[in-house]
Amino acid sequence: MNRLRGLLAVLLLSVASLVSAQPAQNGTLTGTVKDGQGGLLPGVSVTATSQERGFTREAVTDAQGRYRFPSIPIGSYKISAKLSGFGGVTLSDNLVQTENTTNVSFTMKVGGLTEAVEVVGEAPIVDMTNVSANTRVRREEFDKVPVGRSYQALMGSIPGVVGTGNVNSSGALTSNNLFLMDGIDTTDPTTGTFGGNLNFEAIEEVSAYTSAVSAEYGRAIGAVVNVITKSGTNKFEGSARYIATNDNWDRQNKTKSETTGASLERVKFDKVNPVWNATFGGPIKKNRAWFFGTYEKQKNTTAQRQTVGPIPENYQQTTAAAFVNGRVTAQITPKNMVWVKYFQSPTDGFVIDYWGAAAERSALTSQNQTSKNWAGQWSSVLSSSLSLEASFGTYASRIDVIPFEAGRHSANAPHQNLADGKYYNGATFDGYVERPRKQANIAVTNFRTLGGRSHSFKAGLDFQRIESRSEFKYPNNQLFIDDSYNQATGAFGPNSRRDFEAGPSISKGNIGAFYLRDKFEVGKRIFLEAGIRLEKQKGESDIGASTVNSSIVSPRLSGSFDVSGDGKTLIQASAGRFYTGILQSFSDSFAAVPQQSNYKNYLWNGSAYVFSNEVRVGASSFKPNLNLKNPRTDELTLGFQRQFGRSMGAGV
Repeated sequence: MNRLRGLLAVLLLSVASLVSAQPAQNGTLTGTVKDGQGGLLPGVSVTATSQERGFTREAVTDAQGRYRFPSIPIGSYKISAKLSGFGGVTLSDNLVQTENTTNVSFTMKVGGLTEAVEVVGEAPIVDMTNVSANTRVRREEFDKVPVGRSYQALMGSIPGVVGTGNVNSSGALTSNNLFLMDGIDTTDPTTGTFGGNLNFEAIEEVSAYTSAVSAEYGRAIGAVVNVITKSGTNKFEGSARYIATNDNWDRQNKTKSETTGASLERVKFDKVNPVWNATFGGPIKKNRAWFFGTYEKQKNTTAQRQTVGPIPENYQQTTAAAFVNGRVTAQITPKNMVWVKYFQSPTDGFVIDYWGAAAERSALTSQNQTSKNWAGQWSSVLSSSLSLEASFGTYASRIDVIPFEAGRHSANAPHQNLADGKYYNGATFDGYVERPRKQANIAVTNFRTLGGRSHSFKAGLDFQRIESRSEFKYPNNQLFIDDSYNQATGAFGPNSRRDFEAGPSISKGNIGAFYLRDKFEVGKRIFLEAGIRLEKQKGESDIGASTVNSSIVSPRLSGSFDVSGDGKTLIQASAGRFYTGILQSFSDSFAAVPQQSNYKNYLWNGSAYVFSNEVRVGASSFKPNLNLKNPRTDELTLGFQRQFGRSMGAGV
């Protein structure tokens, strides 16, 4: 008891910054060892060896003949068992997946120590200990099928998910999903949509939970998507790819409109868009430390478009991206593993008509996007019954907007022509949006046998600090209203001028959570998981005024019934309450420093602009209702799963 109290104190002191979702980089490897007559064998020495990285973990079977490797990194393992008077057993190719339990049970026969039996393990297609509706798309699979080169495209293959990218899952809104990369939340805090891109060659696996999600996860009533990146192995290996696309190579659309009968053929755009990609990874020290890195450079040019002014002007968008991803993993001791990674995904050169009525090229807006992420995780097996996982991460997405092309007048300030309702000379925006996160979490798992039944207790702390920063202004902080504007000469008939105040607006928010769950047996064929998640969310406007103060309680219960007794035919059910977070855009709407809203109005008197009045939208005395409730859904599920052979299963 004193040890657990001391450990809890360490955990509380360790969480000094703030976080997101529970890390999901490890699984559990367990099993029961019996003799030839079916009797349980205690005291068997069991060794798990990573087939990709060579490190080992050791365990000894307990009085019930059970061994367990908690918090073990994902991958394939060779299991070896030894006991005096019995022949050795080796089982290879046992796959451990994120947050799944891989059961490898076997029988040892009486014989000399030199006698060995080689057995090939099974893939954990169905998992009695995990009721969540979970779909994994692994590198071995998506490397062999035609699919868009992004994790957003891979999501489209997941049952229950509609669309790609910002998807609808089980009827939830596109802003109700949770997007993780290596367990670190990368969801845009303001919109609730995905917050960044990733080099496709860095992806090892995309895992998505669509229902019956454990209490370890919160802030989503749609899908919980976790993108796992690659780690190096004991082999030096790499790749180089050149990919070229061209709309002119694609088949023409031969269909016709069902209403008018008109042809729907498009005008093909003949332009090669190249992608260069390179990867390299391997051991820093064999069996102990590894690295993996990727670099991708791409250019994408779209067909020409035209402005909508009296003299249409052609313009073209060419985006350039340079994605970098690097990861280092180390087994620092037999029971302690750490990894650290960094990625950035800048894409420059978007051209957007935010006006919707840009009359010339100088009224268009250019946009550069990027996202950056530092993350790390430490997992430790403190004893045969206690394990710990801790992670940290910083994530930030940023969009810079600037004029696409210089205008003729007043440092590119835009002109609105009242005669035709179109905009000239200047862009809609000149500024930025940035949405950073600071995150950290920590969790302890305790394995215990109570009343002859095994229990897996897990408790975790989960925190997150988010911000929404923006500074949007018109070029030169001015907007001209004209009675007329001549696109050919740039001459205009003045009406009025607005001089805007400039300044950034920064809203902030904190989210903290505590969760507790227990996975346990009820009889030989029934397995239950009970959990509860408590969350507290606070938000404040750009002047520190409180905007959000919500508390939620999220109970969840799920279970499996082993119909066949071998763990391969399961009936599963769950009930739970799920909440999504209140988007940071809610706090943004109470900004006392509104963007492009406060200005001084000057009227044209025939020879000069003369001050007329001042318009102020900010500093409103209105205060939001701090009893605002998080959106929620109550969910009931019923499912059936069956595994066929080593690598096939079906479920509904």
